[in-house]
Amino acid sequence: MEYIIRSASESDAAGINKVSEHLGYSQLSSTESTTKLRELLNSTQDQVFVAEWQGRIIGWLHLFYKRRLASDNFYEIGDLVVAAAFQSALNTKN
Repeated sequence: MEYIIRSASESDAAGINKVSEHLGYSQLSSTESTTKLRELLNSTQDQVFVAEWQGRIIGWLHLFYKRRLASDNFYEIGDLVVAAAFQSALNTKN
């Protein structure tokens, strides 16, 4: 199965929203999902990536920057969502 992982763009908002439905997240309006994604994409403290297969978003990852006083700073996973039909397939990429 060939898929790509890339940085998200505003045009991915609907696909991200759709993939999130199976986890019980409330369905956001198109405007809400685009606004939230735009805020993250414009943030210097956040990164969003998507997994895409045949032009369809099948997963996404949100990282946010964590600052620490007594240790190194790092990115932490805020959300990691993969469509149920693709969970085992993504786990077997060579």
